[in-house]
Formats: sequence, structure tokens, C-alpha cells
Amino acid sequence: MASIGLAYVAQDNVSHNVVINRFTEGAIPRTYDGTAAYGRTTSGGTTVESRSGRQKYIWAISAPLSRADALKVDAMFKDWDGDRANGFASAVGVTDQTFGSSLSTTAVFSTPPSYEYLSKHFIVVTFGLTEV
Repeated sequence: MASIGLAYVAQDNVSHNVVINRFTEGAIPRTYDGTAAYGRTTSGGTTVESRSGRQKYIWAISAPLSRADALKVDAMFKDWDGDRANGFASAVGVTDQTFGSSLSTTAVFSTPPSYEYLSKHFIVVTFGLTEV
């Protein structure tokens, strides 16, 4: 089953873990950030104008979660954001098993979570992550 696992340990040693295995869209939530840029030299040759290294992954996640898991995502974001605001190096562990080989990396919240009431027991959580 396709899933994305998120983990974060806050500066006060509170651990946050959530697994997302249902998504609202049929699209795979992982893609590339598209930072590779190309240019032309005065003689017409092609040059790479972006930083060296591979392009990073980004995730656009929208998922119906149980109320309890939605609260876990909210608590994770609040602790991550508080640590970030206080100058700590803060990254969320990501294990992505949605496409191809399993991928484990770290990321930051690039779009804060938003919440949509689905029912008494389910909340749609939508947020973005960018690999660091």
C-alpha cells in the first residue's frame, strides 16, 4: 500500500509520528522541485545555471485523516514551527513509499497545514513539504 510516514522529535524531546496512506487525489504526492535552469552562452552553447546536485523532492499532500491523526499533524507542525522560529535546525523525517523504491529523507514544511472538516471522525489535512 502506498504511504508516507512523517516523524519529528521536538527540542523538548516530544516525538511525533504519523503515517498517511489515503490521499484525496489520484496523483502521487511526490514530485521534483524543478530548480534546474539552463541558459545559452553567447556562442549558442547550453549551460546549467542552477546549483550542482540533484533536484530535491517536494510533496503536496492532501489526505483524509482520522481526527486523532489530524491532531498529530497539527502538533508536529506547531513543534516544528516553534523550533524553527527559535533558531533550531528543524527537519521532519519522511519515508515515502508511494512510487518506485522506498525513499527516506528529511524535509521542512513549505506550506503550513490547513484543515477541512469531512465528518465527525475525519479531517482532510493539506500541506506541503520540501526536501532539505
